[in-house]
Amino acid sequence: MKKWFQIFFVFVLAVVLSRVEASFAQDSKQYFQQEVNYKITVSLDDKKHEFSGDESIEYINNSSDELTFIWFHIWPNAYKNNKTALAKQLIADGNKKFYFASENDRGYISQLDFKVNGQAVKTEKHPEHIDIIKIILNEPLKSGGKITITTPFHVKIPIGVFSRLGHIGQQYQITQWYPKPAVYDRYGWHPMPYLNQGEFYSEFGSFDVSVTLPKNYVVGATGTLVNGEEETAWLMHKVEETKAIEKYKKNDTLTPASASEMKTLNYQASNVHDFAWFADKRYHVLHDVVELPHSKRKVDTWVMYTNMEGELWKKGAKYVSDAVYYYSLWNGDYPYPHATAVDGSLSAGGGMEYPMITVIGVGGAGSPENLDRVIAHEVGHNWFYGILGSNERDHAWMDEGVNSFNEQRYMAKKYPEDSTKAGMSVNIGGMKVDMGKLLGIPDLSEETFFDLGYRFNAVKKEDQPVDLTSGEYTQINYGTIVYGKTAVILTYLQAYLGVELYDKCAQVYFETWKFKHPYPEDIKKVYEEVSEKDLSWFFDELIPTRKQIDYKIYSVKPAKCVIADNAVTEWRVTVKNKGAINSPFNISTLVEEGKVVSTQWFDGFAGKNTVLINALYFDHLKIDAQNIMPDINRQNNTLKMHGLCKKTELFNLRMFGVVHNTDKTQLFWAPVMGWNYYNKFMLGAAIYNNLLPEKKFEYVLMPMYGFGNKDMAGGASIHYNIHPNKVFQTIRFGVNAERYCYGTTFLPNTNFNKIAPELILEIKKKHLNNPIKQTINIRQVNIFKELAIGDYGFAPVVYHYDTVNIAVNDITYKLDNARKINPYNIVANIQVDNYYLKTALTANYRITMKGKKKAVDLRGYLGHVAFPFSGSSNYFDGNWYLHASGGTGVQDYLYDNVFLGRSERDGVLSHQFAETDGGMKVYTPLGRSSDWLFAFNIKSPMPGKFPIKLFADISFMPVGAALNQTMIYDAGIYIPMIKDMVEIYCPILVSRDIKDVFYLNNTDLKDPTPDKNDPDKFRRMARMIRFTFNIHKLNPFELVRNLSL
Repeated sequence: MKKWFQIFFVFVLAVVLSRVEASFAQDSKQYFQQEVNYKITVSLDDKKHEFSGDESIEYINNSSDELTFIWFHIWPNAYKNNKTALAKQLIADGNKKFYFASENDRGYISQLDFKVNGQAVKTEKHPEHIDIIKIILNEPLKSGGKITITTPFHVKIPIGVFSRLGHIGQQYQITQWYPKPAVYDRYGWHPMPYLNQGEFYSEFGSFDVSVTLPKNYVVGATGTLVNGEEETAWLMHKVEETKAIEKYKKNDTLTPASASEMKTLNYQASNVHDFAWFADKRYHVLHDVVELPHSKRKVDTWVMYTNMEGELWKKGAKYVSDAVYYYSLWNGDYPYPHATAVDGSLSAGGGMEYPMITVIGVGGAGSPENLDRVIAHEVGHNWFYGILGSNERDHAWMDEGVNSFNEQRYMAKKYPEDSTKAGMSVNIGGMKVDMGKLLGIPDLSEETFFDLGYRFNAVKKEDQPVDLTSGEYTQINYGTIVYGKTAVILTYLQAYLGVELYDKCAQVYFETWKFKHPYPEDIKKVYEEVSEKDLSWFFDELIPTRKQIDYKIYSVKPAKCVIADNAVTEWRVTVKNKGAINSPFNISTLVEEGKVVSTQWFDGFAGKNTVLINALYFDHLKIDAQNIMPDINRQNNTLKMHGLCKKTELFNLRMFGVVHNTDKTQLFWAPVMGWNYYNKFMLGAAIYNNLLPEKKFEYVLMPMYGFGNKDMAGGASIHYNIHPNKVFQTIRFGVNAERYCYGTTFLPNTNFNKIAPELILEIKKKHLNNPIKQTINIRQVNIFKELAIGDYGFAPVVYHYDTVNIAVNDITYKLDNARKINPYNIVANIQVDNYYLKTALTANYRITMKGKKKAVDLRGYLGHVAFPFSGSSNYFDGNWYLHASGGTGVQDYLYDNVFLGRSERDGVLSHQFAETDGGMKVYTPLGRSSDWLFAFNIKSPMPGKFPIKLFADISFMPVGAALNQTMIYDAGIYIPMIKDMVEIYCPILVSRDIKDVFYLNNTDLKDPTPDKNDPDKFRRMARMIRFTFNIHKLNPFELVRNLSL
């Protein structure tokens, strides 16, 4: 008994201690925030593009911990070399400008000398990042204590084409420019390197910043001018000058000389966590005032811009005012005295936000309406980045996503009837084109555009959760998930709660957490308390996971009738949740023309359930008729009350279809044309069911009529896609088919027919942003080839048709590393039929060079043919041999490439080739091996901007494949008319054996004399010219399917 009591006592004690430990853990996560107050003086040298200054920081420790060190961000060092996190991220995203930049174009911070309360302190380098440094305190900073940290600093400003800090000539965008402490909060320290994709997290406090620069600079900055009456009057004079401009001289972008007299501008700001300033001597200035909707306080709004896009900016100040008004209306009043937008030349996206000021990149708008959208988005960040200071690096959706939701709401409010004005337009050849019409969605809205972006990768299970750190996202998912999906699901939440209740949640969240550091659990707590609803389906599933929503209507039956006229007023609707989230959904009743009559919301459930719909007269039911839910499969959302195919959407035939409209069952078509030497001109149509986003079942039918041989030609592709997201990311199986004429020498119409069933396996990546992609393609190539067989018993010879059938099993493994510096791929191939076994290994390596699209391409090839089988070969002409020369149309026995004159042996079309096997650019019958072949190829640009490039090839083979030689070579020049597609090769240097055989086959040319004179070498070189024509690389369906993440 005593023993059991002891066991029970120990158990109870363990439970109590665990509760105490949990309580302490909870206490350790109690909210606090540090206070950091800055005093900075800085002087700009606009000749050297650098500035020097002094910084004094009051650091107040409001935590319960003693601090022995403080992490500092010195982010200008991100621009120092190719080893920084910024440099690595830019390369991963395909931006090579910084990688190849000169030292003079880069930037850094130097001359740091940290002191605490006047005493020198030690510093420690971060083990990985040169833009982070640790300050070791001489004495621990106690809870409630404060210290003064001082340092001088010098910044060399990088050119403004890399990221946010920079200059373009003498336009300056000075952001993330001063040493700043990292955030220490309830979750500890948050030191982080500067990134382009991934923003910031800083402590709130006050700024007192003095900027000295030439007097004729127009400056926009965080904060309010102190004793700035003279500067303000000068700006207002600029406003009057700007209003008087009738037409801007777009090409007049010359920068005036800097004034010899300097000025010092003093700015002060409170309750902010960052400070940025922008300066340009060419800025025009406009000013407006907006009255806030709740407090009625007035806020000054400003825009500053150059001639470059001056016409777009005429209403810029009004755009800023509108954004301040509506964001205040929906979220809470803007607390600062001014909001400013400046026109910048930075290439870092459409715009970038800082407290009270935002920069809009040149080309980020394109139209006044788009400028309105971009300004609203960037000004809107004041609420979700500036005032609600969340950790954007770890939870970017809390700013970018919530702001995108408000942006789309803003555009819908200002431009409710015109999707083109709502920013859904692009400029093509100087003309504004409605993206809705271009994509085949006439009523395209920003909400639909965000939804489409999310679906692009979600249907392939290549999307990512909304709540990840910035660095974990692929480049496309950072846009389509952080911005797009967050906006989509917040629209969904707003529709479920209702606009009034949602706005109340947003406003309470804003008032509760302004000038603080909220985390996802904080916004969840506010929204659940205010709405009095369990929103775990949203905050615990839609936000942090990839789980998808998919509700399906199964059936509808009458539930209740009105006795008088026997009309049904209540219906039982059976719905199945095929998704992974038990989220709320709505069902609408619609009349025949698609007009929504009524909509009812229902709480989510698992499996199949029946809900009651109250409705009298309607034609069909639809889940999510307004397309506000992120339902991954809307094709199962509709149920008609009458007619055939009750679960099928209205059929729609569309020309040049691009994007699938989920409200319709669509069939797309487009006219197509083609030409080859045998079919001659071909005309037909491509009939397809999808381009974007991917569907499970996809097909493309492309029948054409050949006017030369007066017969049918064309191709077809039918495939089914599965995304298990386990060992294999994608399993794609189907069949490809082709029919074309390939010869007219003896009979007018000899065709080949190709049917190739295939299975494509894409191996799952460990991380989606890994540049390495691995695929396995297993196929059986069946060729039904018509032949012209001659009966030589007649004079002249009588030809008749016969057919030979070829079946080859083909397996290809490809590893493709698409990294932006020195990419490479490896391809292993095995081919088997009833006669031979052919194996090949090909490796391609690209040495990236400085300069636009310059690179040295290296290629290695090793092939082997064996004959282990007893069957007979259908390849009586030996085209399956290994060939040192790049393959001709005749040698393309699997008919994988497009040849304009497939069977030609003379004339221009006979000079087309494909870079297969040995890949030599000169044609020669030498090097045809029935054993093994090794080849090496190199392509190199010439110095400067010369469009002509160099090539060289060398092949090795056993004795007998090239007479008595085991090595042949060629070298020359080539012109890439369209890189990797249309390229013209002119061999200049070829090995002696190739030359000798060439002269044997071209008897009209003079053979070189024994002393090696070559009198006809220019005619020989002209006849050796060959070209590639890889038009199959323009297949739009393959291009879309292989879009890089």
